[in-house]
Amino acid sequence: MPSLPFSQTITSRAARAQLVESLKLDLVGPDNDHLCKDELLPESPYRWYLTGYIVPTDAPESLRYDETSNEELAAAIVPEASPPGVDDDNTQPADSKISSKSFLPSSIGLSLLVPPELEKLEVISRWGDYTWLAEEEEECEDEPEGDEEHGYAPRKATRKGKKKTKGYLRESREESLTVSLSDLKEDEPTLFKIPNSLGLKITLVSRTLRDCQALGLPDKTKAISVFLTNYRKVDQKRMHKACAFQTELEVKSNQSFLNQPDLRGLSNSDNQDWDEKLADLQYRDIKEFAVGHGIATECDINPAGECLSVKTTWLPQHEVELISPSLIKDVEFGMRALSDCKKPSDLPAMLSPLVSQYREWIAKEEASIASLSSSRKETAQTAINDAKTAADRMEKGIQVISNNDAAFTAFQIANRAMARSAQKRLGIEKPAWRPFQLAFILLNIEGIVKQDSPEREIVDLLFFPTGGGKTEAYLGLAAFTMVIRRLRNPGISYAGLSVLMRYTLRLLTLDQLGRAAGLICALELERENNEALGAWPFEIGLWVGSGATPNRMGGRSYKGPGAEYTAFRKVTAYHRDSTKPSPIPLESCPWCNTKFEPRSFHLSPNQENPENLEIHCANRNCEFSRERSLPILSIDEPIYRRLPAFIIATVDKFAALPWEGKAGALLGHVDRHDSKGFYGASESG
Repeated sequence: MPSLPFSQTITSRAARAQLVESLKLDLVGPDNDHLCKDELLPESPYRWYLTGYIVPTDAPESLRYDETSNEELAAAIVPEASPPGVDDDNTQPADSKISSKSFLPSSIGLSLLVPPELEKLEVISRWGDYTWLAEEEEECEDEPEGDEEHGYAPRKATRKGKKKTKGYLRESREESLTVSLSDLKEDEPTLFKIPNSLGLKITLVSRTLRDCQALGLPDKTKAISVFLTNYRKVDQKRMHKACAFQTELEVKSNQSFLNQPDLRGLSNSDNQDWDEKLADLQYRDIKEFAVGHGIATECDINPAGECLSVKTTWLPQHEVELISPSLIKDVEFGMRALSDCKKPSDLPAMLSPLVSQYREWIAKEEASIASLSSSRKETAQTAINDAKTAADRMEKGIQVISNNDAAFTAFQIANRAMARSAQKRLGIEKPAWRPFQLAFILLNIEGIVKQDSPEREIVDLLFFPTGGGKTEAYLGLAAFTMVIRRLRNPGISYAGLSVLMRYTLRLLTLDQLGRAAGLICALELERENNEALGAWPFEIGLWVGSGATPNRMGGRSYKGPGAEYTAFRKVTAYHRDSTKPSPIPLESCPWCNTKFEPRSFHLSPNQENPENLEIHCANRNCEFSRERSLPILSIDEPIYRRLPAFIIATVDKFAALPWEGKAGALLGHVDRHDSKGFYGASESG
């Protein structure tokens, strides 16, 4: 694909399109209409491309096994419309376990619904064939010496007397055939040879549907399945000749194909899953005209909503549209403005318009459901009622903040900490909430503040696309929770774990650590200037496996379990060689983004018997340098002793919870404390 000059601007949409195109060229290869359709490869396309081609049906297992795949496949059902020759080893009856081996396909196909009066279909097959090309301009079928099994030559020069090789030249191929549907036998495969293809065939299966009215389809609607199958002769020395590359199957008609009904959505069963009902409602206007078999499909839909052409694609893609709210007026979303609110009675005027406008939107949505079918109307009304409940909960949250001094103060401090973190870490001059973020916080205020609230039994799922701001929403709520606990509980009882966040993916966990640590830094600075927040510091703990952080402190003379992976060993190694991995899975200060240096990590009180790993920013202008350390705990032992207010953990640590007695301290099993931390009945302190 031609590249754009550096001076030419490019939109994000065009940039994504170029990335997708590059990925397709790398994995599948060029289409017949691509600029690179006549490409010349230095080695066999059988080894060059990872997907996009079909192998002969009778190819031996050694040539059909996909070495790049080593996954455990789920159970599958053999399609009723599978054409003769489709590999039986690649499918299994339901409830049986498939081998972990993944095999290259011998066919691709698609199924669609056609109206009963349709007479014919045009089936177009496209693919690429590759021929070994020698330097001299002449027909040459002799392969150079190379890999005898897979038929590609070494990259080095040829021997004396041999022709110097140039590579594998692609030839675009396309064949079309017109099929009369009246010639197809009911439920029986019909094979058509593809001319000049050396063994490629088209298989069609026609089936008349029953209960068409119940499916919302015309009577005698037909389901047509079309397959492109490779029946070529196997040539183990020249597998590039036996395979068909960049295969594509297109089906055209002079009448629109029929939209395929969602069978799960049509069910009227009371036991039907709620998610299926809601999906059927929300995607009722999305049309699906074809289903792929071993491959995805693309549908060409004209402005009238008709589909006259469907084709297969090896690289399915879908564009997720940007989600943005309608204009919301007279609502204060600024974090600083909310934190500077002078008295609780001023908050309703700043926040209540969010609830009233949400209710106006709900009323419009409720008025629009009259035209829905009875089952969808019932689902829609349930969703509308849930939205009304959410609006009521948001209103209660505003009332709680306005009428409860501790809640009001906690709301102020949480907004101030979030604003301070965003300004410091991200450079945002005027941090502000997105509407759904503020709504999510207000939604949960009453359940957090009131111990007897029935809302404490509700678990809210914050569902939003990646990059939409979910993290900031729950961090804002977490900040409110940690602060109000300190404001309401006298003495040391305010300390301990308040927020426990668990992730399944370690990389995602570490990403969240940096963002959450920035908030904890802001809260700790707030605490130092506010006696009401207590003397015990705000801290965050990373509770993960030893592959990411050391689980033991160790020491110079420590010889116990895991001695090679202790904090002492990692810190000592990092001090000697800064090119080694950092002792913690953070490369820079979460407050000012300055990269850590060896002097950033210090074992205290000494290296003989360290009790904690202190982390200091290398930037002397950062608030968390010199005497003030970052409020981050990354070793299990200090985490169990200091009980940080916020913990980010992985699922494997939860699984080990019953086997680690000291971990019970996280759940409140302590009976005393001192300046170093908290202790249970079996510990000294």
